This record gives sequence, structure tokens and C-alpha cells, in this order.
Amino acid sequence: EALPADETVECDAVPTEATLTATDNCGIATVTFLETRVDGSCTNNYTLTRTWTASDDCGNETIHTQTLTVQD
Repeated sequence: EALPADETVECDAVPTEATLTATDNCGIATVTFLETRVDGSCTNNYTLTRTWTASDDCGNETIHTQTLTVQD
């Protein structure tokens, strides 16, 4: 699937997080999701950092990060 890109969005148009998947040739791959928020100068101005980490049974991992700048 396409990886989510960085965006600047209005406070009433924050997209829901994507569900990303991963595959591994030699085992099972899992994807974990983490979202952090850093507040800005007012309630409706903030930054969301979304991180997806795909890992396999051997400890290999791939990380994708999306930054959403939310503005009023």
C-alpha cells in the first residue's frame, strides 16, 4: 500500500491513521503504531507524529513516520 505522506491540514480535517501491513519471506511480520502530539500556540494548532514499525521474527525492522501539522 502507499505510505502516508506528511501533510498540513485544518483542525477539522485530520485524517484517521492508515492501517499498514507488512510481509516477510521467512516468517511473520507485525506492524505497530504510535502517535504523539505536540501542542502549539493554541488548542487547534498542534503537530501529530505517527510512526509505524514493521518487524519480523529475526529483529529486522522498517519504520515509516508521518508528520501532520494541524492548524486552525
